[in-house]
Amino acid sequence: MNRSLAVFCLVFFMTQTAIAKTQESDPELRKLLQRAIESSESFDDRFEAEVWLVDMSSRLARIIKDEEHRLELLKTIHREAKRVDIPPELVLAVIEIESRFDHFAISKAGAQGLMQ
Repeated sequence: MNRSLAVFCLVFFMTQTAIAKTQESDPELRKLLQRAIESSESFDDRFEAEVWLVDMSSRLARIIKDEEHRLELLKTIHREAKRVDIPPELVLAVIEIESRFDHFAISKAGAQGLMQ
């Protein structure tokens, strides 16, 4: 098996496991995820949207508790990052380092917001 196929299989398995856990543990979150997936215009297809949103939402759940806010933020970050051809994961990493997802963060230099 070539490396790309192995990576794809691993990501697919992990995503399916996360989806299954989401369905079992929180039907409301699953409904929100479905709406976010269906309304996302920046993804190439529905599968990509589901994989990315489920994965990133589960990673951010410990930081952003409100599920609806978390999914809306992820959709916005993905759309804007794709618009300027930047990996959305890079934007998420910068936001986590700069503000820990605090919209009201202010740096020592006076920069404000998520990315400062």
